[in-house]
Amino acid sequence: MANLTITAARNLSGKLQGSYDPLVGYDVYWLIGQSNMIGRATIRGGTDDDYTAVTGLVYQFGYNAQTVAAATNPLDHVNENAGQMGLWLEFCKTLVPSLAGSRKILLVPCAQGGTSFNANNWNAGNTLYNAALARLSSAMGQGSGVNTLKGALWLQGESDADAGSTAAGLYQGRLQAMYDAMVANASGMTSSTRFIVGTIKPDKPNASTINTALSDFAIANSAARFVSLTDLAWYDSDHYTAASLATAGQRYAGAL
Repeated sequence: MANLTITAARNLSGKLQGSYDPLVGYDVYWLIGQSNMIGRATIRGGTDDDYTAVTGLVYQFGYNAQTVAAATNPLDHVNENAGQMGLWLEFCKTLVPSLAGSRKILLVPCAQGGTSFNANNWNAGNTLYNAALARLSSAMGQGSGVNTLKGALWLQGESDADAGSTAAGLYQGRLQAMYDAMVANASGMTSSTRFIVGTIKPDKPNASTINTALSDFAIANSAARFVSLTDLAWYDSDHYTAASLATAGQRYAGAL
């Protein structure tokens, strides 16, 4: 029994724990993709900067700082902008009530605006892909409890749509290849880890190809989930409004 307990602790967090207590540690969520995962909408004062429901319960392992800190807008992604928000807050507000014991949420923000498979950012072995895996691995080793990767949140596709019909047509295969590589190599990730994908703006060129690919990907992979965001509002040609980002966060949480 002791050997089984040690093995379970190592498998859950990617490190050997001093003692196995599943009620202590972080529920880890990996935030990956491009600018809509970061959030480009202006923070709504009194709403998007009200952290009452998540204070002391939700943290981030910053991409640049690479330390555990309180999660506040904007999260420490690759290239976040001050004064802007993401979908994470409503996502976490939805999940906090279901945290077990003294577990907490640890976000691992790794998105970068304007990135794509076509530009060789997210394919396995690309620099951004490798850095995201490294940040996740470090995050999974934080703290003294048992850390579990509960899910990966993927919001990306605008740049591949903009790259033309050929790039859009290759999207599902490239997404699948990235996902397969992550299952094989990302710390704490298995074929049972939730991988949630969301749609891109429906009136963009080649959007229907990308959105169909996202839906088909979710159908093809048992742990993947598809979230439709096509009814939400946009404040420019590529980015959601603040209210839409909040709704997107709720839908991503629901998909878990």
